[in-house]
Amino acid sequence: LREQPANTEAALALGVLYTKAGRFQDGEKYLLRCDSAMPNNPLILNNLSIIYMRTGRTDIAIMCLQRIIELQPQNVPASYNLGMLFLRKGEEQKAIEQLQRTLELAPDHLNSHVALLDIFEKRGEAEQSAFHREKANQLSPH
Repeated sequence: LREQPANTEAALALGVLYTKAGRFQDGEKYLLRCDSAMPNNPLILNNLSIIYMRTGRTDIAIMCLQRIIELQPQNVPASYNLGMLFLRKGEEQKAIEQLQRTLELAPDHLNSHVALLDIFEKRGEAEQSAFHREKANQLSPH
């Protein structure tokens, strides 16, 4: 990067590596540089959302995930992560809707079934929780 400061691919690789290593400030610096050069890139947005999730900037992470879903409506990980962020924020109804959307995309998405099981169990919705418990048990590698 020192020889070619405009090398977006190298900046992206560094941003992803720093994010995976938990060096979020460094990762964010490189990923934001990439985002200016390649706006609306789902890989960049996803890694930024991870940084924002892990550093407590939930609203910005939600915006990144929503943008990914606008660009790639079939993106299952972004859909699931968005549902979980809504849940973390206490927006239970939005979480339910998003997790159900994830299951429309991937009916065997174990983590979505488990999350919905927990939500419906806490709400006392026995029929819904039983449905997701059964699905989770079928999908869970025992």
